[in-house]
Amino acid sequence: MNLRYGGLRVSFVGLIALAALALLVLCVFSASATITGDSPPSSGEWIIKNPTTVRNEVITVNGNITVEGSLSVYDSTIRLNPLYGDEYVLKVDRDGSLSAADSRFAPLNTSLDYEFLVLGELTLDRTVLEGCRLGLHVRSNEQVVVRNCTVLNPTGKGLYLEYANNTRIEDTTLMLNNMTAFRLDETLTDSNNFDVTITTAAIHISGGKPVLRTIDVYLNGNMTGEVRMMKEEYYGRIYIRWHHHMLLIDSESNADVSGLDIRNGTVNFHINYYLNNNHTSMGYWYTYGYYYAYAVTVPSYRSVTLRALSLENVGLGTHTTYTVYSGNPYYSHYMYNYPQTMKFIQAIIRETFTDLGPHRFSLTLADIDFGNLASKWTPLVDTHLYASYTGLVPPTFDSRIVIDNVKVDGGANIFNFGETPDFIMFKTYYMYVRISNSTFTNMTGLVCSPNYVHGPGTAAGGKYFYLYETLLVENNLFRYNTGGGNGLFYYPYNTQYLRGNLYDRYNIFRDNTFRDNKGRLFDMQGRFYQDAFGKERTILDGNLFLNNIEGSADYLLYTNFRETASIVNNQFIDNTYSYGIRLHCEGGDLNGKKPSNYLISNNTFRNTNSPLSDRPWFEVYWGGSLEVSYNNISNIETWFLRLDEYTRASLYATLNFHHNEIANNNGTMIWFHHTGEYHSKLTVNVEHNKVWNNPGPVMDYRVDSNLETYDYNAKVIIRNNTAYGCDGRVFKTYGEVFIVDNYFEQCDAYVIDLQYLYIAPPVISRNQFVECEDIYYLVGKDKGGLKMALSLSDSVIDCTGNAFYFKNLVVALKRIDISSRTSLAIIAEGSQVDAVQSQIPIGSGKVIESGSINVWFSIELWVTWGDYTGEDTDKPVNEALVIRNARSGAYFGSEYTDDEGHLQATRYPQWSIQEMFYTLWTPYTISVSKVGAMQEYTIDLDQDYVGSNALRFLLVDGYVPDI
Repeated sequence: MNLRYGGLRVSFVGLIALAALALLVLCVFSASATITGDSPPSSGEWIIKNPTTVRNEVITVNGNITVEGSLSVYDSTIRLNPLYGDEYVLKVDRDGSLSAADSRFAPLNTSLDYEFLVLGELTLDRTVLEGCRLGLHVRSNEQVVVRNCTVLNPTGKGLYLEYANNTRIEDTTLMLNNMTAFRLDETLTDSNNFDVTITTAAIHISGGKPVLRTIDVYLNGNMTGEVRMMKEEYYGRIYIRWHHHMLLIDSESNADVSGLDIRNGTVNFHINYYLNNNHTSMGYWYTYGYYYAYAVTVPSYRSVTLRALSLENVGLGTHTTYTVYSGNPYYSHYMYNYPQTMKFIQAIIRETFTDLGPHRFSLTLADIDFGNLASKWTPLVDTHLYASYTGLVPPTFDSRIVIDNVKVDGGANIFNFGETPDFIMFKTYYMYVRISNSTFTNMTGLVCSPNYVHGPGTAAGGKYFYLYETLLVENNLFRYNTGGGNGLFYYPYNTQYLRGNLYDRYNIFRDNTFRDNKGRLFDMQGRFYQDAFGKERTILDGNLFLNNIEGSADYLLYTNFRETASIVNNQFIDNTYSYGIRLHCEGGDLNGKKPSNYLISNNTFRNTNSPLSDRPWFEVYWGGSLEVSYNNISNIETWFLRLDEYTRASLYATLNFHHNEIANNNGTMIWFHHTGEYHSKLTVNVEHNKVWNNPGPVMDYRVDSNLETYDYNAKVIIRNNTAYGCDGRVFKTYGEVFIVDNYFEQCDAYVIDLQYLYIAPPVISRNQFVECEDIYYLVGKDKGGLKMALSLSDSVIDCTGNAFYFKNLVVALKRIDISSRTSLAIIAEGSQVDAVQSQIPIGSGKVIESGSINVWFSIELWVTWGDYTGEDTDKPVNEALVIRNARSGAYFGSEYTDDEGHLQATRYPQWSIQEMFYTLWTPYTISVSKVGAMQEYTIDLDQDYVGSNALRFLLVDGYVPDI
């Protein structure tokens, strides 16, 4: 794909045709052919000292060409006639200047080469350089401008720019067809071994700040190396390590390359061996070939920008050899060829630094369409900092890598980012990577896996280095990818006993779209707690996760020993994984606290499920803080949160679950898996949530033997929640529970289910239930005669099922209002229930096994004297006899008023069930009498008669005494 910005582009065949036509035109003599200035000699070196102009000429030079003055060439061909390779040089000297237009420079014998070396000024336009050793070789700080030119069939390199600070090359084509890469002529002297590393390149930038724009590179045929080797020993071993680079940028200055297009060819490695065996007896030859191909290599960079790079139809092809033997005819030859993986961009720094820095490195890759190159070039981008250091003060390194607006289709292991120090001294690293505005499709493995290590040796106090790392993945599209066992983004797990190190990591995934992918997306491992400093953060912010499914590995996101995670402002829609997201941090270890800090907020979760009924979407192991807030959660079929608290080091764990909207879920929202001793250090706040049309419970837990045997009670506060139309249990939990100020409407099953109660009685108050079915299911532990006392107050219950089911409890109900529609207001299994100040339908109860139900109201009364006319004199009647008779005249008891004529409030049963016996006590008849005066009331005991509502009796003395 063409990523050039403007300009004419032709096909490979078209370019060859244009080149042939240009050569034909240049070879035509013109009547105006002229040379002014220093003319070329008939033989020997042509030295240009004076201003010289060549027009419409074809010149053959049998020697070097040296430009010390100025040379201008127009519409001409200049040919050098070497007798062997590497013989002649066309050199523009430091004070010289060469300009050419519509011209050609070439060897007379195209099987030989010459060097085109620029030390001064150069201007080329529409010009062909053919057969140049090292291609166009610029070693100049003077102005060099090359436009619309062609470098044809060079040897070793196409462009070689050394400290070319003022060089600009644009709209130029490199035709690397059957290029001769290198020639070696050696004699074995080193223990019969010859080991050499060969570096060849289409474009080599070594130092300086050149600018390249819109460079087309064509590869056709073989790159050929020639090895001539003689030996006099019995064995001869030859190791050729051949590294070929399309673009090699070895520059500590700024380099800016844009519009490099490498296309229509295959990197074929071929070596011709000419082996001469002078050993007197049979000789053995062993040849080993290692072949490496790179599109772009950036060693020892400081600031490099690469834009609009493209490889089209380019790959790693054959690796062949040809051998000619001479000398002793008795020989054996064993050949081994090892093609290596291809890398598109390799930015490797191997340097020894002497000062503390900070040493800064910047690499920007932008506007690149990698296409399906990742299936051939692995990795596409490989960056690494190998630093040595000889200074005395701890150094600092600062690396910044930006990858923006790239496209990748297929492949795996796309980006490698790493650093490996090669010295013991303490050091500080700042590593920043941004991947943004890019598209990744049809991949079969990792996008990236950063690898940052502390280096060798043992530093003082176990302190090796401080790492401040940021990985920002922002505004990208990931679609139709298959994440392997480690997903698309991977940090390996590492445990080392290095207590002085600091790992401060930000891994931020923001505003991306993950759609139609298969397999794990993130595997973010942390470091074990011996590294107690720094924070390891994973942040998902503003992403869309749509229609992703499980592959060879479960979990959409897997974290391990990462104490900080923020999952905010995301949308999770129509995803299917056995496990969705794992957040793991145990809050520290014996070396100290490292509390977790997890935030899940303002997300949408819709139809995002496990295909297995016992798997959660969030699996959380934490010791510290977990907040789940302002989420919209719907159509979840299994557990939403599965919680395992670890408080050994942190000594606490909190869950704040608030302001969530929960609808149409069959699964459980909060499921407590841990029932051991850590559970007693857990505090749960469930507040201000809205639940509707939800068959599954909001809260539930795992049942095991710990629950009956031990009392590891968490503190659970359920407050100010609203639930509409819930089919199953809404809150099922145990421990030290506070359930207050909640509103429930049209909820079925038991809305509140509390079991394993014993040490900490729950506080249940001011809850309202409207048109519900079953309400409370409250069960204490079976401790024989030892039962937990429980008090419930201030609830309004409108239900059609059972309002209360009590088991193994002693219960006090206060200000409980139960509608008459209830099936049974109270079921008491092995429980004693006493209700006061409550409106409970008469007789709506059931006792199972031993137990009782008593509904009580209080009666308070005042007795005063009235005169003979019946007027109240406000004089109290002391020691008035008060007799109480229950329904049908059954005697209930008697008492006397005090000196103020007052009988304090006394509880009377409205109705009761003792064991299997039901008694209705109301109405009550209360009579008050003294010295012949008496008054009697009959009342329905359906309320408290106390305070302003107390009963008032008036005893009238009709006798008028004589005075």
